[in-house]
Amino acid sequence: MPKQIMRNPAAALQNMVIARDVLAARGVRLSLAFGTLLGALRERNFIAHDDDVDVLVLPGDEAAFLAAFSELEARGLEFLEKLEEPRVYSFVRKGEQIDFFVARECRYGLLRRRGWDLDGRESIPYRHLRELDTLEFLGEKFHVPSDPYGVVRNLYGRTWDIPIAGRPARIDNLVRLRKVAAHPQKALFYLLRFTSMRLKWAGFARKARARSRSNGEGGRE
Repeated sequence: MPKQIMRNPAAALQNMVIARDVLAARGVRLSLAFGTLLGALRERNFIAHDDDVDVLVLPGDEAAFLAAFSELEARGLEFLEKLEEPRVYSFVRKGEQIDFFVARECRYGLLRRRGWDLDGRESIPYRHLRELDTLEFLGEKFHVPSDPYGVVRNLYGRTWDIPIAGRPARIDNLVRLRKVAAHPQKALFYLLRFTSMRLKWAGFARKARARSRSNGEGGRE
């Protein structure tokens, strides 16, 4: 069943605080991730078209995270499901979903650089999760990857600062190559789809930047 657009941001924030506090008591540090991190940096709020909260659990903390399930449920976070690939645990409270992604160390990209596999498709350089920073978000403090702006540029490209509905995080090139290798007869289809989406997003970004410049110039007159 497809998830709905976030309807209760206050409850979503409460879910984040509950998860943060329960897990912190067990030595587990959560990091904001994906759209939640992007919204915290860009909108200073949840993204209007987002449908859930995304947080990261470091691999060394997974056992302590699993041991906290009963306490999370006692605080109202109902366990929904676990997916093996990506390795994600989903909970819901007051109709709002929070997904816990377990990061994995990996070698990614064509140069096989050391990094973190976040969900089986997107990867970031190792330095971003070696240490965590802290960010204030809607009056609460949460952990974020070190150099969080570098993370969102890595995940969403140079237009990360422009809201584009339906714009997913980028997919690791090796994942794309493996997909083509598994279905070579669809290679042209994948290429055309990738190119059309990139052109669509680029066009949207150009228009957004032009509107921003126009508004800025108008504001200075």
